[in-house]
Amino acid sequence: MKDFICSEINLKIRETDDNYQRMLFKEALRTGFYELQASRDKYRELTLTEGMNKDLVIRFIEVQAVLLSPICPHVAEHVWELLGKVSCTKTVTLLMCDILLCFVNVSKTLSHTTAVLKNSTLFCFMGEKVPCTLG
Repeated sequence: MKDFICSEINLKIRETDDNYQRMLFKEALRTGFYELQASRDKYRELTLTEGMNKDLVIRFIEVQAVLLSPICPHVAEHVWELLGKVSCTKTVTLLMCDILLCFVNVSKTLSHTTAVLKNSTLFCFMGEKVPCTLG
């Protein structure tokens, strides 16, 4: 189940980034919010017996807040602060840009890449096995 949600999150990061790059903001909202929410709902259904992984849920919330920050910065900032992160709208938007730029630059040369934000630090992972969370 972990691999499913990790793959979905990474796919939605790529798709949302592509939509932002092409200035398709309605499509970015579709992939970064609606489709990512649908993936979370499917993950919740698949894990009814064992329950959802807390770290993955936090990662999901962080990624979604960052992906949505250019479109709805006030909501993204509020969610970011609910997670215990200290920031302002400009910081969240800049972090989102850092994640997407890192992801785009690295993914042009490697097929399996992702960027993860934890404690205001950007981590880029490359290779066949991408860690779902940072311990």
